[in-house]
Amino acid sequence: YRHALVPVMKQENDALLEQIRQYHLQVTSAFRYIRKQSKTLIKRDKIDVKAFLKEDEAVRDDAIAYLIEKNNLNFSYRVVQKIKSIMASKRPNLTHPLNNRYTFVKSYDEAYVERLKPINQKRVQLQPGKVSFENVAIFTFLDDSDPKTAEATKLCYNKLAFPLWIRHRRDGDLLSYSYGHKKLKKLLIDRKVPLEKRKELLIITDNEDNILHIPGFYLNETLGDENEVFFLVEQEK
Repeated sequence: YRHALVPVMKQENDALLEQIRQYHLQVTSAFRYIRKQSKTLIKRDKIDVKAFLKEDEAVRDDAIAYLIEKNNLNFSYRVVQKIKSIMASKRPNLTHPLNNRYTFVKSYDEAYVERLKPINQKRVQLQPGKVSFENVAIFTFLDDSDPKTAEATKLCYNKLAFPLWIRHRRDGDLLSYSYGHKKLKKLLIDRKVPLEKRKELLIITDNEDNILHIPGFYLNETLGDENEVFFLVEQEK
């Protein structure tokens, strides 16, 4: 370019190089302003979706690019446009893969890049007393009305398929109610629970995988009232 094209182009325009320099300065200045605006949309590595949708197209594109760049990932114009359409969608929870280890997540009013984790199908058997689950929580399981259970959740039942288990959420999980069944996914949508919180849910089931209790979200009240057990959940220290 420098040896072959530029000399020819300068024959047509002596001021070519100066014009190119000025254009470069203008583009650089514009980019700096757009990047400054983009950064205002991102707090704690998450994009504020509502604020994002109010911005100019150039700022939207750059905010997405900036967030992906912060995670040292490659991207293309097509990927940015796809993610931009996800951000504008009325659907609250959407994802778009960036590569085999990262995905872009829109969850209600936030959007972020998430490192994919292997699906964990582990489950732990509940024993009377305290049981630790993946260094996340401590479950206290009691079958009497000891004063210590004052803050515990009481589950009433006639018959249960023991032993009981703790696990994470799975696709197709169903909850039992007096009127029938409801998908756990539907409950979480109704409660507007973000995707990252859904993955952290801890579920207590019986030995036949019937869901008995989800701390903070659900208690099975269809099992009768002849017997009772108590659950107390604490964050692991």
